[in-house]
Amino acid sequence: MHAHDAALHAFPPVLAATLHGLARAPGSWIRSPFCSALSAARRRLAADLTALIAAGLAPFYRAHARLLYPRLRDPAAWPRCKRAELLDPAALHILYRDSDARLACFISLLLPAPTEAPVLYILELHVAEPFRRRGLAAALLDAATRTARAAGLTSLELTVFTANRPALALYTRAGFRRRRALHPDLTIMVCRI
Repeated sequence: MHAHDAALHAFPPVLAATLHGLARAPGSWIRSPFCSALSAARRRLAADLTALIAAGLAPFYRAHARLLYPRLRDPAAWPRCKRAELLDPAALHILYRDSDARLACFISLLLPAPTEAPVLYILELHVAEPFRRRGLAAALLDAATRTARAAGLTSLELTVFTANRPALALYTRAGFRRRRALHPDLTIMVCRI
Protein backbone atom coordinates (compact mmCIF):
# COMPACT_ATOMS: atom_id res chain seq x y z
CA MET A 1 0.00 0.00 0.00
CA HIS A 2 1.34 3.41 -0.94
CA ALA A 3 1.58 6.20 1.61
CA HIS A 4 -1.51 8.05 0.41
CA ASP A 5 -3.72 5.00 -0.18
CA ALA A 6 -4.98 5.08 3.41
CA ALA A 7 -6.67 8.43 2.75
CA LEU A 8 -8.81 6.88 0.03
CA HIS A 9 -9.33 3.54 1.79
CA ALA A 10 -12.58 4.62 3.46
CA PHE A 11 -14.12 5.56 0.11
CA PRO A 12 -15.22 3.02 -2.47
CA PRO A 13 -14.03 4.34 -5.84
CA VAL A 14 -16.50 5.10 -8.57
CA LEU A 15 -14.85 5.01 -11.96
CA ALA A 16 -17.08 6.70 -14.48
CA ALA A 17 -17.01 4.95 -17.83
CA THR A 18 -15.27 6.91 -20.51
CA LEU A 19 -16.41 6.85 -24.10
CA HIS A 20 -12.74 6.84 -25.21
CA GLY A 21 -12.71 3.16 -26.15
CA LEU A 22 -16.31 3.00 -27.34
CA ALA A 23 -15.95 5.90 -29.73
CA ARG A 24 -13.49 3.90 -31.80
CA ALA A 25 -15.52 0.70 -31.77
CA PRO A 26 -17.26 -0.26 -35.01
CA GLY A 27 -20.94 -1.03 -35.07
CA SER A 28 -24.23 0.58 -34.22
CA TRP A 29 -23.70 1.16 -30.50
CA ILE A 30 -24.49 4.85 -31.01
CA ARG A 31 -28.17 4.02 -31.52
CA SER A 32 -28.40 1.60 -28.62
CA PRO A 33 -30.33 2.35 -25.40
CA PHE A 34 -27.07 1.71 -23.52
CA CYS A 35 -25.43 4.66 -25.23
CA SER A 36 -28.35 6.96 -24.41
CA ALA A 37 -28.22 5.91 -20.77
CA LEU A 38 -24.46 6.37 -20.68
CA SER A 39 -24.74 9.80 -22.25
CA ALA A 40 -27.40 10.83 -19.73
CA ALA A 41 -25.28 9.47 -16.88
CA ARG A 42 -22.23 11.29 -18.20
CA ARG A 43 -24.19 14.55 -18.43
CA ARG A 44 -25.36 14.13 -14.82
CA LEU A 45 -21.81 13.36 -13.75
CA ALA A 46 -20.47 16.44 -15.57
CA ALA A 47 -23.10 18.56 -13.82
CA ASP A 48 -22.14 17.11 -10.41
CA LEU A 49 -18.42 17.66 -11.03
CA THR A 50 -19.05 21.21 -12.25
CA ALA A 51 -21.06 21.95 -9.10
CA LEU A 52 -18.12 20.83 -6.94
CA ILE A 53 -15.74 22.96 -9.01
CA ALA A 54 -18.06 25.95 -8.61
CA ALA A 55 -18.28 25.44 -4.85
CA GLY A 56 -14.53 25.90 -4.52
CA LEU A 57 -13.39 27.98 -7.46
CA ALA A 58 -16.33 29.98 -8.85
CA PRO A 59 -14.65 33.34 -8.12
CA PHE A 60 -11.54 32.29 -10.08
CA TYR A 61 -13.58 31.00 -13.00
CA ARG A 62 -15.78 34.11 -13.14
CA ALA A 63 -12.75 36.40 -12.99
CA HIS A 64 -10.93 34.52 -15.75
CA ALA A 65 -13.83 33.17 -17.83
CA ARG A 66 -12.92 35.15 -20.94
CA LEU A 67 -9.31 34.04 -20.70
CA LEU A 68 -10.32 30.38 -20.37
CA TYR A 69 -13.22 30.51 -22.82
CA PRO A 70 -12.55 33.33 -25.34
CA ARG A 71 -15.90 32.90 -27.13
CA LEU A 72 -17.87 33.28 -23.92
CA ARG A 73 -19.80 36.56 -23.74
CA ASP A 74 -21.11 36.27 -20.18
CA PRO A 75 -18.51 35.25 -17.54
CA ALA A 76 -21.30 33.87 -15.35
CA ALA A 77 -21.92 31.20 -18.01
CA TRP A 78 -18.53 29.50 -17.44
CA PRO A 79 -20.17 26.36 -15.91
CA ARG A 80 -21.66 25.50 -19.31
CA CYS A 81 -18.17 25.56 -20.86
CA LYS A 82 -16.72 23.52 -18.00
CA ARG A 83 -19.43 20.87 -18.39
CA ALA A 84 -18.58 20.62 -22.09
CA GLU A 85 -14.89 20.05 -21.21
CA LEU A 86 -15.82 17.34 -18.75
CA LEU A 87 -17.93 15.60 -21.41
CA ASP A 88 -14.90 15.20 -23.71
CA PRO A 89 -14.81 11.51 -24.71
CA ALA A 90 -11.08 11.38 -23.96
CA ALA A 91 -11.64 12.51 -20.35
CA LEU A 92 -11.52 9.94 -17.59
CA HIS A 93 -13.08 10.87 -14.24
CA ILE A 94 -12.15 9.06 -11.05
CA LEU A 95 -14.30 10.01 -8.10
CA TYR A 96 -14.98 9.01 -4.54
CA ARG A 97 -18.29 9.31 -2.73
CA ASP A 98 -18.93 8.93 0.99
CA SER A 99 -21.37 6.43 2.48
CA ASP A 100 -24.21 8.91 1.88
CA ALA A 101 -23.28 9.11 -1.82
CA ARG A 102 -21.97 12.68 -1.44
CA LEU A 103 -19.17 13.49 -3.86
CA ALA A 104 -16.00 13.71 -1.74
CA CYS A 105 -13.34 14.25 -4.39
CA PHE A 106 -12.46 13.64 -8.01
CA ILE A 107 -9.70 13.88 -10.56
CA SER A 108 -10.31 14.30 -14.29
CA LEU A 109 -7.59 13.11 -16.64
CA LEU A 110 -7.13 13.63 -20.36
CA LEU A 111 -5.50 10.65 -21.99
CA PRO A 112 -3.07 11.41 -24.81
CA ALA A 113 -3.88 10.27 -28.33
CA PRO A 114 -1.28 7.93 -29.84
CA THR A 115 0.18 10.80 -31.89
CA GLU A 116 0.52 13.18 -28.92
CA ALA A 117 3.31 13.58 -26.39
CA PRO A 118 3.29 10.90 -23.65
CA VAL A 119 1.79 13.26 -21.08
CA LEU A 120 -1.20 12.65 -18.83
CA TYR A 121 -3.04 15.96 -18.46
CA ILE A 122 -4.87 16.63 -15.20
CA LEU A 123 -7.93 18.59 -16.27
CA GLU A 124 -9.38 18.97 -12.77
CA LEU A 125 -8.71 17.87 -9.20
CA HIS A 126 -11.14 18.87 -6.47
CA VAL A 127 -11.98 17.89 -2.91
CA ALA A 128 -15.29 18.95 -1.35
CA GLU A 129 -14.91 21.26 1.66
CA PRO A 130 -15.98 18.73 4.34
CA PHE A 131 -13.36 16.25 3.08
CA ARG A 132 -10.35 18.58 2.87
CA ARG A 133 -7.20 18.21 4.97
CA ARG A 134 -7.42 14.40 4.90
CA GLY A 135 -4.82 13.70 2.23
CA LEU A 136 -7.35 12.96 -0.51
CA ALA A 137 -5.88 15.34 -3.10
CA ALA A 138 -2.37 13.97 -2.52
CA ALA A 139 -3.75 10.43 -2.81
CA LEU A 140 -5.44 11.24 -6.13
CA LEU A 141 -2.21 12.77 -7.46
CA ASP A 142 -0.23 9.73 -6.30
CA ALA A 143 -2.69 7.40 -8.04
CA ALA A 144 -2.52 9.47 -11.24
CA THR A 145 1.29 9.31 -11.13
CA ARG A 146 1.30 5.53 -10.70
CA THR A 147 -1.27 5.13 -13.49
CA ALA A 148 0.73 7.33 -15.88
CA ARG A 149 3.96 5.51 -15.06
CA ALA A 150 2.34 2.11 -15.61
CA ALA A 151 1.01 3.32 -18.98
CA GLY A 152 4.51 4.33 -20.08
CA LEU A 153 3.82 8.06 -19.95
CA THR A 154 6.69 10.37 -19.04
CA SER A 155 4.99 13.21 -17.21
CA LEU A 156 1.87 14.77 -15.75
CA GLU A 157 0.80 18.28 -16.66
CA LEU A 158 -1.83 20.69 -15.37
CA THR A 159 -2.85 24.31 -15.43
CA VAL A 160 -3.58 26.11 -12.17
CA PHE A 161 -4.83 29.58 -11.27
CA THR A 162 -1.70 31.47 -10.20
CA ALA A 163 -3.55 33.02 -7.24
CA ASN A 164 -4.68 29.60 -5.95
CA ARG A 165 -1.89 29.31 -3.36
CA PRO A 166 -3.15 26.10 -1.68
CA ALA A 167 -3.25 24.30 -5.05
CA LEU A 168 0.22 25.57 -5.99
CA ALA A 169 1.58 24.31 -2.65
CA LEU A 170 -0.09 20.91 -3.09
CA TYR A 171 1.30 20.43 -6.60
CA THR A 172 4.78 21.57 -5.55
CA ARG A 173 4.79 19.05 -2.67
CA ALA A 174 3.73 16.36 -5.16
CA GLY A 175 6.77 17.07 -7.34
CA PHE A 176 5.29 19.44 -9.91
CA ARG A 177 7.42 22.34 -11.13
CA ARG A 178 6.31 25.53 -12.84
CA ARG A 179 6.96 25.15 -16.52
CA ARG A 180 5.76 28.53 -17.66
CA ALA A 181 3.06 31.08 -17.15
CA LEU A 182 0.40 30.70 -19.80
CA HIS A 183 -0.85 34.09 -18.69
CA PRO A 184 -0.07 36.01 -15.47
CA ASP A 185 -3.19 34.41 -13.95
CA LEU A 186 -2.57 30.83 -15.18
CA THR A 187 0.47 28.66 -14.52
CA ILE A 188 1.36 25.42 -16.28
CA MET A 189 3.01 22.85 -14.01
CA VAL A 190 4.72 19.59 -14.96
CA CYS A 191 5.75 16.54 -12.98
CA ARG A 192 8.30 14.24 -14.64
CA ILE A 193 7.81 10.61 -13.70
